[in-house]
Amino acid sequence: MVYDPVRRAVVLHGGGMEAASAETWTYDGATWARLTDAGPRRRFPQLMFDSAAGGVLLYGGFDREPSNELWRLRGSAWERLFPAAP
Repeated sequence: MVYDPVRRAVVLHGGGMEAASAETWTYDGATWARLTDAGPRRRFPQLMFDSAAGGVLLYGGFDREPSNELWRLRGSAWERLFPAAP
């Protein structure tokens, strides 16, 4: 989870102990809203806000194996930054 000052909302992505998830949600202090369910399928990813680029980044997490992928949230879609998409 990370606070996104551009959206003025908390962004939540992924799943927990039992299952990996591709869902991304926002919370504005009053309402949860599903942003997308098409993204990296992860348990325990790390989210951070990149103030230079003005957006949310996602790193790592687990599916069956640990991941070293880096993703950026653009609007309501995830874009893989590293490794470059084939």
